[in-house]
Parts: sequence; structure tokens; C-alpha cells
Amino acid sequence: MAFQVSPGVQVTEKDLTNVVPAVATSIAGIVMAAQKGPVDTITAIASEEELVQIFGEPQSASNHFEDWMAGAAFLGYGNALRVVRPASAAVNACTSGSAILIKNTNHYKDGDGSTGPYIDGSASVGQWAARTAGAWGNSLKVAMCPSATEFEQDFAGSAGTLGVSTGTPAAGTTQVGVDNGGGSAGDGGDVYNVGDIVYFQEADGSEYKVTTIVNDTLTLERYGTANTAGGLRSALSAATNVRRRWEFYDQFDSAPGTSTFVQDRTGVATADEMHIIVIDEDGGISGVPKEILEKWSGVSKISDARSSQGAQNYYVDALYTGSSYIFWMDHPGVSTGYSNTAAEQGTTLYSALSEVITTVSLTSGVDDYALTVGEQKDGIDRFKDTETVDLSLFICGKADATKAGNALDMCTDRKDAVAFVSPQLANVVNVANEMTQTTNVKTLYSGLSEVITTVSFTSVVEYY
Repeated sequence: MAFQVSPGVQVTEKDLTNVVPAVATSIAGIVMAAQKGPVDTITAIASEEELVQIFGEPQSASNHFEDWMAGAAFLGYGNALRVVRPASAAVNACTSGSAILIKNTNHYKDGDGSTGPYIDGSASVGQWAARTAGAWGNSLKVAMCPSATEFEQDFAGSAGTLGVSTGTPAAGTTQVGVDNGGGSAGDGGDVYNVGDIVYFQEADGSEYKVTTIVNDTLTLERYGTANTAGGLRSALSAATNVRRRWEFYDQFDSAPGTSTFVQDRTGVATADEMHIIVIDEDGGISGVPKEILEKWSGVSKISDARSSQGAQNYYVDALYTGSSYIFWMDHPGVSTGYSNTAAEQGTTLYSALSEVITTVSLTSGVDDYALTVGEQKDGIDRFKDTETVDLSLFICGKADATKAGNALDMCTDRKDAVAFVSPQLANVVNVANEMTQTTNVKTLYSGLSEVITTVSFTSVVEYY
């Protein structure tokens, strides 16, 4: 307010600092099973969208939705939720062998003292594993093209030339024979891959996709059209030249070649590059079958390779730091020189190898929404350390007396957090009699009475 110091003089005070006072934000924690996401580590979540993105959607199994919705309810008002998904019977989908649990990126790289690390390729589960545990990973398909030849190849010549067509298949047929080049039965089929896109020099440019290969016979469907049935659009003459391309050739600008990093250091085109693509095979992840999830263009077989921006370009490291869906677990069957440094590889050409396309579907991923008492407690105890973990509120979600007691013990040890314990679903839902509901709730909380009496004023239990 203006005021007069003397006649004719007025003093006015204004705050011109434009300082916005800081407002404290409560940090909440929750322990829950999940459809996917990192295990045995605290993950910061800022929104419901991020909760779905990292840990998946609520599930009906074992009433998982109770925990999920409790966390989502907090995110409706706050933006600092800390989630722990405890290790359980859930395992990662993989290429082959017995599925394993890869808890998180640190476990993959460094191990946990009992299992891992897996970045050394020692797990014996094939080439790839899903990034996190759960059946969601069973929807993943991973394809790798290791060379320019495998990316695109032309078979041209007269009868007796490897890979050209045999016979004179009529229009409408869905099977075409290919020449084994004078070798053994099956040698012609071996130069093709299931999924290849082939072109038989038809005037209209028609392409076909290889669906099966039996010895030297390709079974085809039309490619690039909504209706894949119908077979060949026109009859083929004997020894028709054939161009085959990798199934996903149109997802990349060009064939893999030699990276600038390696070319500059070896002076030769060693063909160290490869392309990798990750697909949602059945639509279980994106909702769209065969949806492209990730593409990795021109990653290297050389372990010290760098991109033009200086980032790690060795395909193992590139996937480790950048993929949202898979971990590398092992090299393909033909992989001599994979993981060499540029100096070790020298002038040896990868193109001299019989490298082949690999296309695999991941399997054996398992969900587990029924956490044991021990698994729940292990998750809760990860919030105990006040030096490394900030926590204001702990949301018990779906909790019996044992889980609630463990949560209260954790808050008591911290002396700076509040635990929220709700009645169990069965105590009140579908219980018609209000008196019975009240009795059920009292019974639940009476089991906590001894714990509650020991809780300090800094870690009170809230009922709602």
C-alpha cells in the first residue's frame, strides 16, 4: 500500500523478482507384479502413460489390477511414483533353450552376484532375448541381414545356372522350381530364404513372397497387394532369371556394406555392416500384426566401431544402449570375426564367409502376477535406504496383513514415510451386508494392531 512520508512525497514498493516459490512434491512408492518392465530396481514414473509404456496394462490375473490402479490413481494427482517389480517366476522370451530372467540392464551387463552377466553371450538361449520378463516378448520377431549379397541377389543364365527357374510354370501356379546348378537336390532352394521377395522379370513388375521352401521348390504368394492369393500372374519360360531380396529390403535405404569407421582403419571394404529389424509378429504389442517396432541400419560386427556421430556402432552395444525390445544374447551360427576390433579384423573380408539371413520368433516368455510373501517383502525393502531413496508415501495396493506389516516396518525404519493400507477387495466388494463389511475391515486391521502400536508418529498408517 502507498503511504506518505512527507507532503508531496509517495513511496511505492513492488516485488520485481518474479520468483516462483518452490512447492514440495510427494514421492510415492509401490511394489507390484507387471506385464513387463525392469525387475528388482526402483523405476521413476511420472504419468499414467509412462506407467503403461514401461510396465504394461492392468491384468485380471491374481487381481493384478488392484495394485496397478492404486499406482495410476496416485499419478492422477502427482508425478513422482517409484515402482518396484520384484523378481518372481516371470522369465524373458528368448530364441531357444531354457528361458531365463534378465532383471534389468545392470543385471544383463554386470550380473547380480548369482546370475549373469549375459552381455558376454554365455546364456545359451540363442541370438536374442526380450528386453524384460513376461509373455509379451513372445510376440517379438527379429530378422538380421548380414551382407549385401543376402540383401539382394540376382540369378541369371541358361539352364543349369544356380537359382534360375526350372520348367515352364503356368500362370496361377503357386510353386516354382529353381535350378540347383548341377549340385545336389536342395542346393537351389538353399540360396533362397523363407520370406524372400522374388521377381521373375514379368513385364508388370510383379513380385512374390516365398512362404515355404522344400528342396528346390519355392511356394509363393503375391506381394504388395491386399489379396496375396492367385499365384503367378503370367507363365514363366524355362530358365527365367530371378532376383531375390531380403524380406525387409524396403525398410532400408540400401544394402549393408562397410562402415566409414572400419574403411578408414583397414583401408578395405570388409563388409562389417548388418541390418536388424524387430517386428510385432502377432500384434500382441502394438495391436497391429507385423508392425515394425525398431530398425537398426548399418550396425557393425566390429566391437570398437563408431558411428559418424561417435556413438557405439557395434551391434551388441547399439542394441544394449538403444533398443526398447531386445537384448543381444549370441552371434549367429556363421560369425567368424564377429566382435573383432578393427585392428584384429584387418583386411579380412566378412564377405568371404557364408553368412546367412537369420529370422527368429521369440518364445517361452512367462508372466507371473501372483507374488509370494517373500517377493513382496524383497520389493518393499528396496525402499528402506533413506540415503539413496527418497520416499514420502508408500502405497500398499492389494495387501493382506503380512504385506501391510512389512510396509509399516519399512516406513518405521525410514522414519520419514507414510504407509497407506486399504481393506482387501473381498472385505467389501460383493458383500451385501454393511455390518459384515465393517466386521471384515475390523478383522483385517485388528491383525495389524500390534504393528500399529509400534509405529512412530513419523510413519503413521492411513486407512481409506
